[in-house]
Amino acid sequence: MVNDLINGISIKLNQVFGDEYRIYTNSVTQGLTEPCFFIAVVDSSQAQLIGNRYFRQHSFDIHYFPASEGDNEEILSVASELFETLEYINLPNGTLASNKYATAKFPDDRGNSLKIVITVNEDEETYNVITMYNDNIVDTQTVSSAAELVDNDYLTFIKTVELVETIGLPLTGGTNGDLIRGTEMRYEKIDGVLHFFVNYNMFLQKDITPEDDMEEIIYTGGVKINE
Repeated sequence: MVNDLINGISIKLNQVFGDEYRIYTNSVTQGLTEPCFFIAVVDSSQAQLIGNRYFRQHSFDIHYFPASEGDNEEILSVASELFETLEYINLPNGTLASNKYATAKFPDDRGNSLKIVITVNEDEETYNVITMYNDNIVDTQTVSSAAELVDNDYLTFIKTVELVETIGLPLTGGTNGDLIRGTEMRYEKIDGVLHFFVNYNMFLQKDITPEDDMEEIIYTGGVKINE
C-alpha cells in the first residue's frame, strides 16, 4: 500500500511539474540532479475501529531541492504549489488505455492522450511507427513488422498484429485509480531544502478466508477521502 501511495505522489508531481523535475523514491548515494523531489516515508500506523475495520495513516516528507541552492523564492513558490498539487492524488490502480497496437504504461487517464501514427516507406516493406503524446512526437521506430517494435517509456507494443497505415489511432479506455485526499499539510525549510509534510489516510476492512484462515485486506468502497 505504501508503494502505491509513493507511486501516486510521483505521478501527481510529474503531471504538475513536468519531466524536467526529477523524482527520487530511493536513497541516493551520490549527487542529486536539481531541481528534484525526494519522497520519504516518515511513518505509518494502524488502529482497529470496530470488528474487522481499521484506520491506517501514512505520513510523508516530500523534499524539494531547488535548481539554485537555497533559493528562498523558488522554495516558497514550490511549497505554495504543493498545497494544491498534493491535496488529491490517485492510486495507480486505474485502467490502462489501449488500442490494437499497444497498451499504455500510464495507470490512469493520461493514456488517452496517446496515439499511434503508422506510415509506409517508399520501399513498401518498412513502416514508421510513431508514438505521440499530447500531439507531440515522443518516439519513432522503423520496422518491417510489429515483432520488431521495442517498448518505449509510454507504450507496451502488441508484437503479433499486422501493421497498417494510419494517420493516428488513439488509445482509449484509460481511467484514474482511487482518489485519496492529503491531510495535515505543512512545510519547513531546513538547510536550504523544502520539507513538505502530508498524510494520506484510509479505512480498511480485513477479510478472513474460512477455508485456510488466511487474512486478506480489502478496501471498503475504494479509498475513502478523509476530511
